[in-house]
Amino acid sequence: MDKTTEKLITKRLYHCPSCDKAIPEGLAGQAGAAAPCPHCKAPVRLPASIKKDVRVRDERIDKRYRATLRVAYQSFDEFKSEYTRNVSRGGMFISTHSMIPMGTRIELHLYVPNLPEPLRILGEVAHKKEPNERGEGGLGIKFIEIDEASKIHLVRYLSRIKGCI
Repeated sequence: MDKTTEKLITKRLYHCPSCDKAIPEGLAGQAGAAAPCPHCKAPVRLPASIKKDVRVRDERIDKRYRATLRVAYQSFDEFKSEYTRNVSRGGMFISTHSMIPMGTRIELHLYVPNLPEPLRILGEVAHKKEPNERGEGGLGIKFIEIDEASKIHLVRYLSRIKGCI
């Protein structure tokens, strides 16, 4: 059994109260607004929707490493400077309260120690974790484009880190 099938994670999904089918994340991001369910066309007001825990396979291929690195990016009309919670060859988790819609592509500037310039990476919001009562939340970013030199620097940095999670 390979690593993509041996671990299960829990993912929260919204379901239509009429047909009980999952509502896509893009629609789920419009909390408070009534919109037609894409499956049965019944009007859905998301706070009234039922939230269910669904077990899904962890599809991560690369090991994640605990790393607190500064990352800057444009979020709607403001420039953000946040910190990563973990990083891998294929993505990162950014600790933030700013929720960006799933599928949104953003240009990231990742500051790796001992490099004169930040790595420039095009990423896509792959998942998001709403802040909890302790304020912990953030965005899971999947790398879409990273140039070869940046990839080499990132892999070198990760190879020196202990704390694979």
